[in-house]
Amino acid sequence: MDAVATVTAAYKAFVGHDLIAMLDGVADDVVLHVQGPQPLAGDHAGRDTVQRLLVDEFGPVLKDLEAEVVHLHEERPGHVVVVISLEGRVAGEHFASKSLHVHRVVDGRVVEMWFQPYDEDTTRRFWEAIDADPERSSPE
Repeated sequence: MDAVATVTAAYKAFVGHDLIAMLDGVADDVVLHVQGPQPLAGDHAGRDTVQRLLVDEFGPVLKDLEAEVVHLHEERPGHVVVVISLEGRVAGEHFASKSLHVHRVVDGRVVEMWFQPYDEDTTRRFWEAIDADPERSSPE
């Protein structure tokens, strides 16, 4: 599978809230770099670690959000750029934000990902609302 097809399949699963299928094209030694003011920030190495972060910790939050792929293209061979939009209600407050995601793909497997929010203030308020919601808690 080429780089665009690999990443397209992952985001089709993500938009459909199938987070396990989203990771089908991820290499065992993947590294995820998350930027911005959020509890997910940092470098996360290994498929199991990324799955725990995105599926187990972010997954319960994602179920209340609508995701849309705004843009997806191969910037250069093996590097796919995605703009993703998330919108929904958290703790009674409406949120809408976009993030830039870059994926490095080798032999049809995502080996490295970078996630950067467009609006860090909205990202910070989003996670603060989750922390304040008694029915949820943010990743630790």
